[in-house]
Amino acid sequence: MFGLRLLGAMAVVLAAAGLGRLWGGRFEARVEQLDRLIGSLQLLASEIDYTLTPLPEALLRVGQADDGPVGAIFRRVARELGALREPFNETWRRVLREAAGGVALERRDLEIVGELGFALGASDRQDQLKHLALAGERLRQMLNEARRRAEKNGPLGRSLGVLGGLMLALILL
Repeated sequence: MFGLRLLGAMAVVLAAAGLGRLWGGRFEARVEQLDRLIGSLQLLASEIDYTLTPLPEALLRVGQADDGPVGAIFRRVARELGALREPFNETWRRVLREAAGGVALERRDLEIVGELGFALGASDRQDQLKHLALAGERLRQMLNEARRRAEKNGPLGRSLGVLGGLMLALILL
């Protein structure tokens, strides 16, 4: 009987540790995705400025340069621009809204990127570049904040998961 209880307690500790690891890992995933998003916007600015690539093709190239969830957003916008007949801004915002659940980015991060929908494809090259630079700067501020939170909360989440599991296991024993 005690062996069964001990086995159950170990399962509780492992499950809680896994949950703590997931929670802590979300902070680190946001840092990585913000970094990739900033790089993607820089690449998009280069495509617009130096190669004068049409927007759907530029978005596809940017998406192909990143095989993660950030790149998937750019690839999807590029595909849907060719398939649908809605304005760019609507497609851009809709794809960001639908992608929100599959990325570690916060609502504030996605709002910054979503605002680009008003400028990309709707203004001249210089204006688009200014908007991309501004969004990049704002995202860098979010990245700095995300790094601080990840350094503080990542290890905290893992520790709380293990300690919470141990405490629950002791209560159950």
